[in-house]
Amino acid sequence: MAGVTEREIWQQPEAWEWVLDHAPARIEALKDSVQAGEFVFCGCGSAYNVGLACAAAFRACGIQARAETSSEAYLYSDPSRPWRGRTVVAMSRSGETSETVMALRQAVAQGARGIAVTCDPKSALARAAPASLILEPLNEQSVITTKSVSGMIVAALLAADMLAGSPSPDTALVRRLPEKGRDVLQRAEEVCQRAWDANMIRQCAFLGSGPLWGVANEARLKMQEMALVMSEAFPTLEFRHGPMAQCGPHMMVVAMLSGAAFELEVDVLRHLAGLGARVLAICEEATPELNQVTEFIVEQKSGLPCHMRQVLYLPPAHLLALRAAASRGLDPDSPPHLVRSVILG
Repeated sequence: MAGVTEREIWQQPEAWEWVLDHAPARIEALKDSVQAGEFVFCGCGSAYNVGLACAAAFRACGIQARAETSSEAYLYSDPSRPWRGRTVVAMSRSGETSETVMALRQAVAQGARGIAVTCDPKSALARAAPASLILEPLNEQSVITTKSVSGMIVAALLAADMLAGSPSPDTALVRRLPEKGRDVLQRAEEVCQRAWDANMIRQCAFLGSGPLWGVANEARLKMQEMALVMSEAFPTLEFRHGPMAQCGPHMMVVAMLSGAAFELEVDVLRHLAGLGARVLAICEEATPELNQVTEFIVEQKSGLPCHMRQVLYLPPAHLLALRAAASRGLDPDSPPHLVRSVILG
């Protein structure tokens, strides 16, 4: 019988459909709450990784954006980049994460426009924000975040499209995501079962560059949370500059391949496979060269540009972490030491 976390992983396409149907009107209502200038996405843990992905989506649409962890934004804000003139988007599933609430309050007090993105309209973050994007159906029972994370990224894709002046967000390419998400989940299930070798693998490296850096970090975090496997994330080509010293049959490399640097990234994987690493590639479409490098490939076949399909890289990573957890006798529904909201004090 599937646990709560597993069920929520499979519910992601349905959650994206809700976002596509209901978020546009809510985003439209927030347009007066933003101002020209840079968007700063703030969050902790998964919400920070979401911020990295959201910032990439905004930049792809020509909108200035970056992401910061909430604690860094609160404690170590750069005096050369004042908050005034910026829009701070504070993200938290529960809306109770202490550092995120503090960062939003401080930024607004110093002249920023503030928007909360959360699943709880009664949360501390929603109460502290001048404006909010509430995504209630994305909330999960599980401690581990899956559909809330990917759903927030889909909302950001819509928002970027709308803020960039697209004439018809209702017909945007992003509306293909639920159907493609279901396809990717089906293809990934069998591949992840075959790829994970519990007798060999002791650590993971997640590779992703450009618009895929955020989702690579989130995939790394899911493996750590669900399966307690030592995991790191790197920009793909950077892995050769030192970290590949760790390569061997004990390591799994999960590569999120882009379009812009596909050939260079495949060359990296060829090298890592030659060092004995077990390689799983997630990509838009496999080539003969990639098939020579690894037998473990999850194709998206989405027809979408890289920044739009970044969310499609997460479900395979979730299923891989589930498989790893099961092989180690762990229950993702009860991750050790973790709680739904980190509240200081």
